[in-house]
Amino acid sequence: MKVFKKKFSDQEIIKAIVDNQKLDDYIKQLFSDCFASVTRFVGKYYGNKEDAEDIFQNALLVFIDLVKKDRFRGESSIKTYFIAICKHLWMNERKKKYNEQQREEKYFYSQPQFEEDVELTIHEREKRQGLFELFEKLGPTCKEILIQFYFYEKPIKEILECLNYENEQVVRNKKYKCMKKLTDMIRNDSTIMSAIKNYLVS
Repeated sequence: MKVFKKKFSDQEIIKAIVDNQKLDDYIKQLFSDCFASVTRFVGKYYGNKEDAEDIFQNALLVFIDLVKKDRFRGESSIKTYFIAICKHLWMNERKKKYNEQQREEKYFYSQPQFEEDVELTIHEREKRQGLFELFEKLGPTCKEILIQFYFYEKPIKEILECLNYENEQVVRNKKYKCMKKLTDMIRNDSTIMSAIKNYLVS
């Protein structure tokens, strides 16, 4: 990837994320600013360039989530904050892969609130991904209705406009059938059932 020459301020990057602007140029800048440091850290702890690329992509999703949830407080630069997320993700990945206790690395940005925010966001993303995979099995219509209703919290009226059903009652009936189908599919899986209860509260 070419080095991105135009420099955006931290405030511009945060505003772009909050306003749901196209982020390609901002991501290029993050890559230019951070990827070499991320690669060095991952290499220090037995990873390679491909691992660093995966961690960078995952950290990007986590960072965007944190900004949208107003959990980035500007107490450090975006570069410092983003690299800290990458380090945190890679150390977690090391623990998962090798199932052993790793020595805690002292990062420049290591306040307890930061770790709590990152861990919570990772956990939420993992649960959400698991539910999306379940929704895939229900078919495209059910997937769209359940995602719009539970994750984007859209009212039935807005879902009706998006999917072009006859009326709101038809959408409610379809949602009910989709939930029944989902419930039947996961009835015997206590792990998935727990995740469903956490997310899908009508």
